[in-house]
Amino acid sequence: MPNVVAREIAPPGASKIILSPIPQAAGFARDMIKHRLTCMGRPDLAFVGQLIGCELVTNVLRHVYGYKLDEGIKIFSNRPKFWIDITNQDGIPLIEVWDWSLQTPQKRNYELEESGRGLHMVEDLCLKWGYWLPKLEMGGGKIVWTLLK
Repeated sequence: MPNVVAREIAPPGASKIILSPIPQAAGFARDMIKHRLTCMGRPDLAFVGQLIGCELVTNVLRHVYGYKLDEGIKIFSNRPKFWIDITNQDGIPLIEVWDWSLQTPQKRNYELEESGRGLHMVEDLCLKWGYWLPKLEMGGGKIVWTLLK
């Protein structure tokens, strides 16, 4: 197995972590979210924040990088990394996940498919969610965001 850097911690005072597209990325995101929410004085939101953040990271792994759970461990060390950030927006925790793809998130009819419940869960658990496409000079790609309640 190649030696892959799984994450890079942002400078002090910043909350963003840069993740490699590996299966452990969701676990790193969960740890970061719990830590940041505790530091923000909102440990009451840690469980929900971890669920939502993990779902958004898993969506990146699955839909952007093509990782499938039944294929076992895959390492995409040659692919661009992605990041997750959590900040305070007027007293409301904001989780953002950036990846290089322009493929926008789509809620699916999960009654007709085996998967596709994730964004429905995110919508039910958060105050609001959405996505935006940053300009190319800001890195391009897309950012999926959610405000915790």
